[in-house]
Formats: sequence, C-alpha cells, structure tokens
Amino acid sequence: MPMRVRGTHGTPTIEPSTDLAEGAAPGRLVDLIRSGAVLCSHGDVLGRLIRRLAAEGAPVEVTIAKGGMWCLETEAGRITVARYTTRGA
Repeated sequence: MPMRVRGTHGTPTIEPSTDLAEGAAPGRLVDLIRSGAVLCSHGDVLGRLIRRLAAEGAPVEVTIAKGGMWCLETEAGRITVARYTTRGA
C-alpha cells in the first residue's frame, strides 16, 4: 500500500493514500511534495511525477529504477535540490 507521511512538527502521521496508488496522476503529488510530505509509491507513479517536475523546471534527471529513492528539498514551495539514490549505493 502506498504511504505518505504528514506533519513537520511533533509526531508525523503515516497514512495510506490513494494519491500514490499504481496508475495515479502526478498532480496531487506535486502539491504534497511542495508541502514537505514524505512519499512512498510505485515506479509508474514516480516516473510520471519526475517527468512532470522536470518539465516544470525542477533540477531533476528523469531516472527511476526499482528500489531507487529521490530526495527532493523544497524552499518556499519550490524544489531546489534533487538527489537520486539506487539500492546499495
């Protein structure tokens, strides 16, 4: 089940989210990222999300692999840093 973490102060809330399910569109995810959420989803969803962020000018390379992880840092709702790590790196 895809999960998201909400809350930047105190104890974060972890909850399932249909916004992250296989086949989901990236629109809502962009809003979640810009709000500082932590997301876990499927490759098809993340691939569409990363392509959309790249098209919007975010500093990302379109790379997705099984077990990979993106760390996106935001400032004032804008993605300023994007790092990609593969399993075992």
